[in-house]
Amino acid sequence: MQSIQLINVILPLATIITLSASVLVYRSRKTKETDYEKEMKKLRQLLLKGKLDRKTFLHIRDNLKVEDLFADETQRLDNLLEQKNIDSETYRRMKTILKMRFNERLEKINLKYNYLNSSPESKSHDITLTKI
Repeated sequence: MQSIQLINVILPLATIITLSASVLVYRSRKTKETDYEKEMKKLRQLLLKGKLDRKTFLHIRDNLKVEDLFADETQRLDNLLEQKNIDSETYRRMKTILKMRFNERLEKINLKYNYLNSSPESKSHDITLTKI
C-alpha cells in the first residue's frame, strides 16, 4: 500500500512542484531589456564582426553609459515634479545642472578617446527644457 501511495500521490506532486519552480526561475531571469542593453548587444556584435574598432567601441560604450545615466536622472526629476516634491523652478534649475554635467561628462569621454571634433553641442544630445 505504501508504494502505491508513493507512485500515485507523491511523485505527481513532486513533478508539479519541480515544473512550477522551473517556470518561476525562468521567468524571473527573463527580464525586459533596457535600451542600453539592446544598444550594447548591437555594439558587441559589430565589434566581434570587425565592423567596429576597439577604440570606437569603447567611446560609444562610455557615451551610452552617460546617456543611460542621464535618462535615469531625468526620469527621477520628472517623477519628483509629478509627485509635487519639487516646484517647477527647482525642476528647471536641477535639469539645467544635470544637462551641464551630462555635457561635461561627454566632453571628458571625447577627450579621453581623442574625439576632439565631436563636441556634445554638435550631437543631438542637447535637451531642450520645456516651460512648465
